[in-house]
Amino acid sequence: MRSACLLLLGSLSLFTSCHPGARVHATERLLYDTLAKYSYLIIGMHNGEEITNSTGFFIRDAGDKLFLVSAYHVFTGCDIYPDTFQARRPDTLKVWYTDTMGRYTFTKLPLTAHLKKPCKSAVTLPDVDTMEVTAWFRDGAIYSIEHLAPHHWKKPDVAIKGDTVACYGYSQHRSAKFPPKDGDARVMPGGYTSHAIEVPDGIRALGQTYMAVRPAYKEGFSGAPIFMITSDSTHKRTIEFAGIQSGNSEDNSHSLIVRGAELGTLLQWK
Repeated sequence: MRSACLLLLGSLSLFTSCHPGARVHATERLLYDTLAKYSYLIIGMHNGEEITNSTGFFIRDAGDKLFLVSAYHVFTGCDIYPDTFQARRPDTLKVWYTDTMGRYTFTKLPLTAHLKKPCKSAVTLPDVDTMEVTAWFRDGAIYSIEHLAPHHWKKPDVAIKGDTVACYGYSQHRSAKFPPKDGDARVMPGGYTSHAIEVPDGIRALGQTYMAVRPAYKEGFSGAPIFMITSDSTHKRTIEFAGIQSGNSEDNSHSLIVRGAELGTLLQWK
């Protein structure tokens, strides 16, 4: 029996929403918040100025290479709908993490290669991308999600209509409102719940790439990992990575989630 699907990070105007989701119930937080550690704050920078915030996560491959994962539009600065670039595209990502000494710090990742990538509609290109970052986080106490990835990436139903999902992401954390300082305690993401719905008629063609949830999530959650929690007849729970938060519909009624199989394809995992 399926009991819950957890989402860990803006038409369709995918990617942003000012509509808050329902708060995770207090009795569920001890279970669900153990997954919050997998979400990391990402600040997009343009010529040294912080201009965007989003969420990302890490995954290691069989060779122990570390990859940062987030939405394609986070890495490229694309609007996605339509196929145009934002007026000011990030040229650097500032990623906040905890190092092996327990200090909350950041590293800056240049986006040289990603700035050369084209803008493509999410209809033709799944809104997920990666960056190999092993050398950048050698001092990091990084939580990565590969041990939660399903053995069969092509699993057809990662979430079905009615499943409960939750999201952990960073909303409104740009420096004007949220100035973390090097050495501060780690700031954890906020958590919200939604329910899986059928992919709406107007975008039904995306059903093999995305799943939909309602209500939509807040700005800054783009790129957050999704986890599915299932329970059997004995109430034993199993947790699996299931996808990546992309963004929201034009009316902010629902969010679209890139299915986890798309990340498996991107990393060429079997």
